[in-house]
This record gives sequence, structure tokens and C-alpha cells, in this order.
Amino acid sequence: EVAKKELLMDDIVQDEHEFELFAEMIRQDRYGDVLEKIEEIEKEGSNLQKIRSKILGSMIFVRKGMLDDALILVEGALHSLHVLLEEKSVSSSSHVKRLKVDILLEFIEVLWRLGRVGAGLTKIEEVKEIINAMEEGIKSWKETKLLNLTGLIYYVNGQFNEALENWE
Repeated sequence: EVAKKELLMDDIVQDEHEFELFAEMIRQDRYGDVLEKIEEIEKEGSNLQKIRSKILGSMIFVRKGMLDDALILVEGALHSLHVLLEEKSVSSSSHVKRLKVDILLEFIEVLWRLGRVGAGLTKIEEVKEIINAMEEGIKSWKETKLLNLTGLIYYVNGQFNEALENWE
């Protein structure tokens, strides 16, 4: 039982590391390998892997300017996570909280790009609560991304002082 839990944690850490590598590939406009991985996960992946693949798909749609499609995927990822938590298929552990932050950060970016700043600000408050409870190493990167997105939303909303406060 303990060995099985350790193996599961190794898989989760590997999935998170792989997710970050694929996210970086998307930022570099290298979609081919990412799309192959998404297809592979959709066929054989775990529920949590499928949620991560939806985030990756949303990131690709954002890069291609297909914002409505990105919104559908990121909403689907958040819904899938809520269903798993309600069914108690997964526990609200630190890795699930990090996954939720990843989903919400992507959600905020999509909302910002769609000009839905009010909805974006609501999600920002939700992410802040989760991030504040995280470990320092993980917290810093996710907090930086959140501050950047918060600044962008305030900027688009014409709240320039608040934008600058987040970017400092």
C-alpha cells in the first residue's frame, strides 16, 4: 500500500514536470509533440492527466487566437476536477491544489484575452487563496504568473495604478 502511494506520487511529480516542459514548448510555438502527447493522454491517460491535457490544449488555442475554444477546454478542465473532487476520486492534496491553480491561471489568461476582466478578477481572488497556502518553491512561480495576469487585467480595465502595483 505504501509502495503503491509512493509510485503514484512519482507519477504525479513526473506528470507535473512533463506538463511544464510541454507548456514551455507551447510558448515556443512547438505544437507537434504536445498535440501527440494530448492524443496519447486522451486514449490512455488518467483523469488528472486528461485535465492537464485540456490545459495544454487551451494554451495552444490561446496562442492561435482561438479564444472561444480555449475557454471551452479550460472550463471543461475545471469542471472535470470538481467532479473528481465531488466523487472523491481524488483528494484535495497539494498536487490537486497545484493543478487547480494551473487551471485557474489559464482560465484567467483566457478571460483577460476575451476582455472579461470582471470574471478574471473573481478568479484571481480564488487563486490567491490557494497560492497563499502553498510551499514557497512552487508558490513563487505561480504567484509571479498571477501578479502578471492581475496587472494585465487591471491595465485593460483602465486601473493603471493597480496594474503597476502588481507589476512591481
